[in-house]
Amino acid sequence: MPKVVRCFIALAGASLALVRAEDLEDSLVRLSDQIPYVGYGDFLYGRNDGIVSDHAAVKEAERSLQAALEEPLAIDRLAKLAEHSDPRVRTLALLKLYALENHDALRVIHRHLGDPAATFPMLGWTHDPAGATIPATEPATVGGIAGLMLKMTGYPAHWEGRDGKSPTFEAWSAKRLGNPEWIGWYDFLYKRATGGTSPIPAGSAGRIAELRKKLDAAPFAVRAWMWFGVADDCLIEPRYDTPLATEAEMIEAGKKLGAEALLAFLRDGTRTGLREPKADDPERGRRFILSHAKQLFREQDSEALAAMGQFTAAADAADADPKSASELIRRLLGTKDRPGDGDIARAMAALLDLQGDTEAEFVVEWFYDTPSSPHASSAQSIFIREYQRRRPAAWQRPASLLVGHPAFERLPPLDLTYLGMMVNPLSGQEIVPVGMRDEIFEMEARNRLRAHFGHPEVVHRRLETPDIKPVPPLWSTDFPGESVSLAMSPDGELVAVGRGSGSVLLFETKNGEPAGELPVEGAALVHFRKPDGVLMVITKAGLLTEWDARSRKQLREVKLGEYFTDEMAISDDGGTLATRFGNLTVYDLKSGKPKWTAEFRCRGGDGFISFSPDGKFLLTTGTDSKTVVWDGVTGEFRHEYRSDTARVGAIGFAADSRTFFVATEPGRVSRIEAATGLATQVLEVPGGWLWKAAVSPDGRRLAGIESSTDPTGAWVGHLRCWSLDPQD
Repeated sequence: MPKVVRCFIALAGASLALVRAEDLEDSLVRLSDQIPYVGYGDFLYGRNDGIVSDHAAVKEAERSLQAALEEPLAIDRLAKLAEHSDPRVRTLALLKLYALENHDALRVIHRHLGDPAATFPMLGWTHDPAGATIPATEPATVGGIAGLMLKMTGYPAHWEGRDGKSPTFEAWSAKRLGNPEWIGWYDFLYKRATGGTSPIPAGSAGRIAELRKKLDAAPFAVRAWMWFGVADDCLIEPRYDTPLATEAEMIEAGKKLGAEALLAFLRDGTRTGLREPKADDPERGRRFILSHAKQLFREQDSEALAAMGQFTAAADAADADPKSASELIRRLLGTKDRPGDGDIARAMAALLDLQGDTEAEFVVEWFYDTPSSPHASSAQSIFIREYQRRRPAAWQRPASLLVGHPAFERLPPLDLTYLGMMVNPLSGQEIVPVGMRDEIFEMEARNRLRAHFGHPEVVHRRLETPDIKPVPPLWSTDFPGESVSLAMSPDGELVAVGRGSGSVLLFETKNGEPAGELPVEGAALVHFRKPDGVLMVITKAGLLTEWDARSRKQLREVKLGEYFTDEMAISDDGGTLATRFGNLTVYDLKSGKPKWTAEFRCRGGDGFISFSPDGKFLLTTGTDSKTVVWDGVTGEFRHEYRSDTARVGAIGFAADSRTFFVATEPGRVSRIEAATGLATQVLEVPGGWLWKAAVSPDGRRLAGIESSTDPTGAWVGHLRCWSLDPQD
């Protein structure tokens, strides 16, 4: 081709590129006026298919943003557009730079870290008064968005070295940008490829395959250290294989690196085999290595692991020496700085795996002696998942001991689900079907596990409600705000209602007429002291105030310690307060100081708690359809009943301490004999569920509260009163 022709084509191409660049700038300016907000979180993680929403405005914003990002452009041109006078155009240019997934683009993005100009708001979600999901926004700045982008690659943009520890961008980037062995960059690409979600969307397969190709072309050490970091995320669930490698491949990679390289990493984060061995997060990958210490380390490595405080890994490495394994776990439990419940749980799983025959009873007692919680992060759930991950050969006896333990009935529903999920694959049978993991099937699930291991099943008596004509309320009255507590005066003449939004409302028991209001902020609990009729009010902030209810005069104020207030009870004499959250703590209300704290194990399904007037019994109900009567002094089971509904609303004991009231279905509250589970009286609840109630000391009246929302979404309380006297 003649030189002049080549020059003409080059000039024409350059002119066309310039026109396209100018067109793009005009396009960005135009689109900046069309985009009301940006879902930055979805964009940063590469979820470019938009937010699944029925909101037309959100869909249009997503389409406009995608249109702005579709045409590729060189970094130098985008860098110029990032200097545009319009901060929204600058933001669009930065978004395009970020989407290039290029090291050099990060340098440009960093130059805008301090830009304070307001830009597209962040898109979030909230609810309207009717409960429907609607878009919500938060203000954003250009510099703030640039910081979010840099944070995705591991740079602590919000510090910029100002704390004396975090590096400046220049120092941070010198070891990373342009380094093909930078693990943090591959982690960034992995988050973008998978959308940062689990389970990984099916549409991510192509991007993950591209990432695997890049890793295949990288040195072996890069792949290995990258694999370990990704495995850490998957082990939380737990899953053993990752989208990048199988568990077996990762174990072989660890063996190839060698025990000395792995020990060096555990000591100070050194990644052997990389040109910058300390450029990346020194914690990422530790979980996988420590969790697979049994396969990756040798018996002679046990001492080095123990010296680092990694006693569980040391026990795994010393598996060939049973005595050493047990001693190492006990050293962990006895360390001066006691480890967290999660670390102890994983250690106990290792001990049971390594020394099941000799340590099973010890581990099972720890399992049930440790206070439980209804969350996936409980010690019990972590233990079960870790034990399952280890796939022990001799698992039957330990699992049988767990199921056969007297406290198995009180194992929280979530931990019960995990236990079923463990037994199913280990046994190769579907002992607890997937459809039985809902709380309403909890009792059947427990009995299926008992039957599998040869333990006797537990039969629960049902709450029996004969065909009794419901008693309608004597009167009803409404009030604004959400109620959180209820109490009746010793003379039976006043009802006090504590509102979560603040203040205490007073009503006449005989007719429901308002009797005044106490100016208390954020009331959590109200209680009438029997000897003198003083009204005690405890706020969520831990402030106790005492009032003469009739004159509405404050008598005393005491600052208590802060504690969980949702499950509390005060003794009739007003001298002590019991509050339960994992443990049972009793306070002296005269001084405001705790008297004692003791472990108080309750079933995971318990949601509510109330004491009998004589203090001899404790009633708990919850979302698992069971009602349990406990010994109020020892905490032992007295009676347990089952309802036909998925939940049982807590009401409490009657004045005689021998019967209690529970809401076992919408529209009805039953009076139940504690010793038999037989209903002797039924109250009609016009609005549905009754959640708070109080019985007059003479046992003739019951006041109760329901809550609902009005058309604007505001809470409304419904106070009702029933006669309990059959002669009325």
